[in-house]
This record gives sequence, structure tokens and C-alpha cells, in this order.
Amino acid sequence: MQIKQIWSYIPEHIVPIRELSEVLGLNNAQTKVLEKIHGLKQVRQDRDGDLISLLGRVLTQVVNNPEVDPDSIKYIIYCHTIQENFPFPMKVLQALKRAYGLQHVIAFSLTQQNCASGLIALDVAETLLPSLEADDHILILTGEKTFSPIVQLIPNTTVMGEASAAVLVGNKGDGSRVVGLTSITLGQYCNVLTGTPRYSGNFRRYTSPAM
Repeated sequence: MQIKQIWSYIPEHIVPIRELSEVLGLNNAQTKVLEKIHGLKQVRQDRDGDLISLLGRVLTQVVNNPEVDPDSIKYIIYCHTIQENFPFPMKVLQALKRAYGLQHVIAFSLTQQNCASGLIALDVAETLLPSLEADDHILILTGEKTFSPIVQLIPNTTVMGEASAAVLVGNKGDGSRVVGLTSITLGQYCNVLTGTPRYSGNFRRYTSPAM
């Protein structure tokens, strides 16, 4: 499998973490931990639109790239951490396919692996590619809106910003060849946002060594 190209969209609007302290329910000590221990002093926010707009910013780069034939894209794998990241009855992938001339594409989401879903998508893409023609591609898409304090904050760990990215993979040609993929699932931490303080403490203690 070859990683052919990578595109990204990073909003220009910057928000200091201290400005978010009240809405996120952070006291001064917690804010200092994020700033001084984790080195997180600011995040980016896209204030110009909804989720479709955020993802569209990077899809525009894909379809307008002269080196990419949109007809060669056979799958879109949309990766997101928040399982329900847009309201019913909005259909994000269908709207994006119509807007960018990708109606022929099979599109689906990966979300059960949370923030590692993008890495799992590479594994899924590697499985799908042998069924495609040599010049066909798969597009891995990611990006989310931090629409609530509940999804914006992982306590004592990080504050989420907003951005989007796309990765085009294929069977052959120029690009970076993927030589191996390995992942380990620690299912005991699936409820890290709703667990007990001891549970959350164990998550923070073992996350970095496990990586």
C-alpha cells in the first residue's frame, strides 16, 4: 500500500486555553497543568461553518488537485472519535459526495477505535485495495467539530481543537510505502470520559507507556 498524498486544513482562529477555562469547568490548577505540563496553551477553532464545511475544506483540495482523478477514488473512509458527531437527520457523507462529484464512491465511517480510528483506517484500506484496479484509490478522511464541552475536554489530558485532513492511498505509484501496521486495543479504558477518578487516573498513568 502506498500513501500517495496528504492534505490538511487548519483553521486560522486561535483560542487560548485560558479563555476556555470557564466553559470547560477548569480551575486555575487544571489550566496550569494543561499549559505547563502538557504544553497546550491554545487550540484552533473553525468558526465559519458546520461539520460538512470543515470536511469540505480539505475535500476541495483533493478534487482540485491536478494529479488526482476523482473517478479513481472508490472508497471514502471517514474516521471520527465522537460516535454521534452530527445531528439526525443530517447525512454528512452523502452531502459531501453530492457537493464534490463523488456520487460513485462507497463511503462509510470508522469510530469505535476513537482517536486511533485513522490508524485503523489504514489497516482497513490495505484490506480493501487488493479488490480494486491498480490505478484506483481510497481516501481516508478525518475531522470533527468540538460542539460541546463534554467532547472538547479529556480531563487532565487535553483540550480538543478543530481541523480536517485527508490521506489518499493506492496500490502502486509514487508515494510512501506502508511496510507494516500494528495496533493494540486496551478495551478496559473504553469509558475513560465517564469512569471513576481512579479509572481515569489509571488511563493517564498507562497511556504514554503503552504508546
